[in-house]
Amino acid sequence: MSRGAWKLGISPGPRIAAARVHLVAGMQKTRDADREQLREQSLRALEAARARYENLYQDAPDMFASVTVDTERVVQCNATLLRATGYRRVEVLGRPIRELHDAGSAAALGRALETARADGRAGDVELRLRRRDGSLLDVSLGMALIRDERGNYYYRSIWRDVTDRKRAEDALRRKQAELEQSQAELRALAGRLLTAQDDERRRISRELHDDVNQRLAMLTLDVESLQAGVPRSTRATAERLGAIRDRLVELSDDVHGLAYGLHPSVLDHLGLQAALRSHVADLRRHGSIRIDLRIGDLSEPVPPAVAACLYHVAQAALRNVVKHARASRATVDMAPADGGIRLTVSDDGVGFAVPARSTEGLGIVGMQERVRLAGGRFELASRAGAGSRVTVWAPLPGAAAGGEGGAE
Repeated sequence: MSRGAWKLGISPGPRIAAARVHLVAGMQKTRDADREQLREQSLRALEAARARYENLYQDAPDMFASVTVDTERVVQCNATLLRATGYRRVEVLGRPIRELHDAGSAAALGRALETARADGRAGDVELRLRRRDGSLLDVSLGMALIRDERGNYYYRSIWRDVTDRKRAEDALRRKQAELEQSQAELRALAGRLLTAQDDERRRISRELHDDVNQRLAMLTLDVESLQAGVPRSTRATAERLGAIRDRLVELSDDVHGLAYGLHPSVLDHLGLQAALRSHVADLRRHGSIRIDLRIGDLSEPVPPAVAACLYHVAQAALRNVVKHARASRATVDMAPADGGIRLTVSDDGVGFAVPARSTEGLGIVGMQERVRLAGGRFELASRAGAGSRVTVWAPLPGAAAGGEGGAE
């Protein structure tokens, strides 16, 4: 057939038509084979993905289960849940989820189910699963409300084993309890040490005042008597005896001051106000700092423990002012407050950074411990270049707040 015959639409011969049909059929078969091969590859990939998912699901570190919303029964679970609880799959599937938990977890589990139903999610609910052998497993439960392609609702439940965390928390609580017990014992020991220290100071002060000081006084009288009986011709001897007497008087005064510093007898005999006035007066005589003393309308007698606490805190605070503050003025204010006594010692000295030094000085620690033992409160405020202030409050049973007195 000529080329022109094709252009004129003249039909080709039977052999050529059959070839064309055969070619088209072959191309169709090729496309069908390709599609079949692609479909098989897709199915194999899907099966491999499903297998990987199944492996991940079954061997996940957490326990998984699907639970029906209407009946609250397990319809699917992973192998991790079975291994952790010891159940066989047939014993778990179809079982109410509540039966898998300890009775003590019933209320928390019920709230988790209600929350998941209402809000679509519930998380970090601490429960206990009951194993097949009756032992308990600490878990944290998370739930999410899901819907399948048929419109059925399920709780997707995930339990995480928190046994190690619980053990760590229990160990931490035990250590904390042991630490608190040790701290309580240490505080009790510190209290006994302070009490013993005060008792020993009182004893030494009494012995110095009643024994040593009296013996020194007797020696002074003996020297004076001897000095009076020496003839005038022995003037040198008399002068030496006079010098000995002067040294004895000075030593007696020093012993008296030492005894007073250890524990002023006036605190026991005349009370807190008199002891504090006496101490401030002594500091005024021997120091260059101006000290203002204000004492409110306090009812006497102040209980001995409270009086000793406030006196020794004031003594220590003023000692710090004299030794370290480089102050020109200090103020001591003591008055009734909130059913107790408030004591404030302040100065206009150089001050210091409280966080850096509040725990370094044993004087401050001692003040804090005395106040704690008296059941009171201690506060230290200071700033570099702005002086410092110690404020103490100690409870006073039966005390009523009164007006403050004037400066002394």
